[in-house]
Amino acid sequence: MLRLLVDTSVWLDTAKDIHGERLIATVRTLVHERQVELLVPDVVAEEYDRNRGQVVASLSASTRAHLRTVRAALVEHGRSERNDELIEELDEVAVRGPLIEPLVVNRFTEVRDLLKAGRTVAPGHEAVQRVVRRGLAKKAPFHNAKNSVADAVLVETYRTVTAGALVSRPG
Repeated sequence: MLRLLVDTSVWLDTAKDIHGERLIATVRTLVHERQVELLVPDVVAEEYDRNRGQVVASLSASTRAHLRTVRAALVEHGRSERNDELIEELDEVAVRGPLIEPLVVNRFTEVRDLLKAGRTVAPGHEAVQRVVRRGLAKKAPFHNAKNSVADAVLVETYRTVTAGALVSRPG
């Protein structure tokens, strides 16, 4: 069985990508068929839940802005029967704008369901000590000004998993 430990940003990017549904469905199928096991560090689930609302709101606003831009371009570049039809369709979509968010939210919910179905893993005491040593030595991912504790926890959790000393908690 293939075990996957995936960073929060990958899950968020997959959920917000319109084509992400294909990947989500594929991972869901592979998990169901027990070909893949998702390893989910606490920090990934927590970051996902914390950032989800902000990303959904941003994506919904971005989609509405793109629709307004397309409509403005059609209006600006001349009226024709086809353009008038497209403008009318865009206006109809704008009226249904609140329906955009539930479509987006659905992908985020599917990813969260995958995370819940995965095996929760936690860094052991030794992994946490390695995270602290990395920070003090300013080793990656602490080599830039960004707060990288979560990234270091993922690196050390992955290291623990690959070394076979997996610490897990019932999901």
